[in-house]
Amino acid sequence: MISEVFEIYRETFRTLHARHDVPMPNSALELGALPTSACILTCPELHGVSKRVGVNLTQWGTVDGVSVVPGDARKLDYPDDSFDLVVTSSMLEHIPDFWLAISEMKRVLAPGGFLIINTPGFTETPLGNRARAWAFKIGLPDVLKRATLTMRIHDAPHDYYRFSEHCYRDVFMAGLDEVKIWSTMLPPRTFGMGRKPMAAAPTPAGKA
Repeated sequence: MISEVFEIYRETFRTLHARHDVPMPNSALELGALPTSACILTCPELHGVSKRVGVNLTQWGTVDGVSVVPGDARKLDYPDDSFDLVVTSSMLEHIPDFWLAISEMKRVLAPGGFLIINTPGFTETPLGNRARAWAFKIGLPDVLKRATLTMRIHDAPHDYYRFSEHCYRDVFMAGLDEVKIWSTMLPPRTFGMGRKPMAAAPTPAGKA
């Protein structure tokens, strides 16, 4: 994992910990985790989490108290509402039917828990606008003037998608509260965070 991405997750965790209305999670899940120091759940900010589990199709092991176990993000072997925190980094672009993984992440996320995602993206960032202004200035072909920056294909042939901030808002974070979406770095990395709504209190008998 790129060190800047790791630091963004750390800063996000620190921001959540500073909130009085967000308790320290008791359990955390990372999809696409690696049994190395690149594992997001090894962040010092999460060392107090009693249960930290990673899932990976091909690489397993234990790192810094995190158990990375075999599993498919599209069909997780965990009950509903199992984890207070679910994270993933640069995984969804490698899954052809990524919507299944999104559905599973939301299913196993406990009410009040946070989902945090990042992928390579493309966006109307200020850097992108400056690049286009430069293209106009020096007279590059129109196709380049209208282009947007994104990360090159990586881990081919299984790199299928790039996701916009609109996709994050309308697909990835659909149904979640406190949604925040932002893009950073160059080429752009897009991050999204949302909180699963708290379960509604049962209606007392006779008051439906």
